[in-house]
Amino acid sequence: MTTIFLVRHGEFENPENLIHFRLPGFPLSPLGKKQAVKLGDFFQNKKIAAIHTSPITRCHQTAEIIGNKISIKSRIDQNLIEVKSPFQGMPLGKYLQTVKDNNLYFLPSQIAKG
Repeated sequence: MTTIFLVRHGEFENPENLIHFRLPGFPLSPLGKKQAVKLGDFFQNKKIAAIHTSPITRCHQTAEIIGNKISIKSRIDQNLIEVKSPFQGMPLGKYLQTVKDNNLYFLPSQIAKG
């Protein structure tokens, strides 16, 4: 039996408090790097055959740190990517006002009427 572990990236830097999605940059913060090391420790006793990661900076940094801990080179897969979003790059405060109580089910056409 094959077990697949899904791991989200560690905490990342976002000094302008933007909705990030696919934007370049947003590297791991010092805490995010520590989180990735802890994940690497967790995976040391697991039989990990491969690590696949998104091309997003914070994601491949997390995968690389984990891979270094368990001696596996991570592979960047362009198909593992964040969704496209009309909110990308929007300041978080404006985003929260726009989606009214953080409801992600509003469509961009509904937001324009808004």
